[in-house]
Amino acid sequence: MKTKWMAVLWLMCGMVSWGFAAEPVVSNVMASQIPDTKLVDIYYDLVDADGDAMTVSILIHDRDVQVPASSFTGALGENIYSGTGKHIVWDAGADWNGLFSENIRVGIAASDDGTEPPPSGMVRIPHGTNTGTDPDFGGYHLVLPNDIFMGCTEVTLAQWGEVRGWANANGYNLLAGSGGGMGYPVHTVNWYDCAIWCNAKSEMEGRTPCYNLNDWSCNFNADGYRLPTDEEWEYAARGGLQDKRYPWGDPISSSDARYASGSSVVVGGYPSNDFGLRDVSGNVWEWCWNSVDSSRSLRGGSWNDAADTLRCGHRGSRIPGGSGNYGVGFRIVRKAP
Repeated sequence: MKTKWMAVLWLMCGMVSWGFAAEPVVSNVMASQIPDTKLVDIYYDLVDADGDAMTVSILIHDRDVQVPASSFTGALGENIYSGTGKHIVWDAGADWNGLFSENIRVGIAASDDGTEPPPSGMVRIPHGTNTGTDPDFGGYHLVLPNDIFMGCTEVTLAQWGEVRGWANANGYNLLAGSGGGMGYPVHTVNWYDCAIWCNAKSEMEGRTPCYNLNDWSCNFNADGYRLPTDEEWEYAARGGLQDKRYPWGDPISSSDARYASGSSVVVGGYPSNDFGLRDVSGNVWEWCWNSVDSSRSLRGGSWNDAADTLRCGHRGSRIPGGSGNYGVGFRIVRKAP
C-alpha cells in the first residue's frame, strides 16, 4: 500500500465551543496517515479553564459527506482533561478500507457540562437576548430561549444529494437541486423541498421529524432538523454583536462576504461571525420558517445582490412553491440538548 493513502484537511467549523464562559477550546488539530498502514494519527490540544473532565467527540467527513468512522482509540469519549498533544488513532482500514480522498476533514468537539457537543458541521448558538438599535432598521429585541445547533454553513449540494438518495429510497420524492459543485450551496430548491429534506434527514438519523407534510405545521419540540425562524436566524447572524448592520460589524467589503458578483462560491470561504457561522450573509439567500403574507421569509442576501440585502435586519420573501431560484438555498437548525 502506498504511504500517501489519503490526504487530510481540517474542518473549518465545529471545532471550537462558542459563546460560553470558560467553555472547552479545541485547537491545533492535526492528522496524518501512519506510513505503510491504514491508520491515521490525530492530535489536538484541549483547554478548559475550569479544569473539569470533558467529553470529546469526533466525526470524519469526505468533503461534506460523513464517513462511517467508528474505529477509534485514544483521547476520546468521557473523562478527558485539558492538555496538549491529545492523541487519537483512527483505524481507517476497518471503517473505510481501500478508499482515497484529498478532502478528508476531521471535526473534534468538547463539552464539560454534560451537554451534547455540536455535530460536525454545526455550531451551538447560546441562548440569550440581543437588544439594540440597528443603524437602518431601528430598535430590535431578539430572544433565543434555548440553545440550538445551527449549520456552520449553508447546506451544500453534496449534503442535499446524500439525504436525497436516502429519502427517495424511503418513500420521498425529492428533486435533485442544483449548485456550482459538491461543496457549493444547493440552490433551486423551494421552501417545501427544504422542509421535506429536513424531515428526511431527521428520519435518516433516527430523529423525530419537525414538519407535518399535510398542513406544513412545525413541531418545535421535536429533535429533528428544520429551518430557523426569523428571530433565530437574526439572533445567530448578529453573533452577539449589538447595533451593527452585518454579522461582523460595519462596514462591508468583498473580503467579508459573497455579493454583487457572478456566482456563488464554495461554502465556508469567508470569516465566521462570533458564533462560528460562515456565509450567514451572502452566497445564497436562506429560507426561514416565517410566513410573509402568502410567501415565506428569506434572509441573508445572495451572490448576485447588492450589499444592502446582506444586512442582519433585512428580510426578503418568496412564494414557498414553484421551481426555486438559483440565488436561494437554506441553513438548518435543531434543538441542542
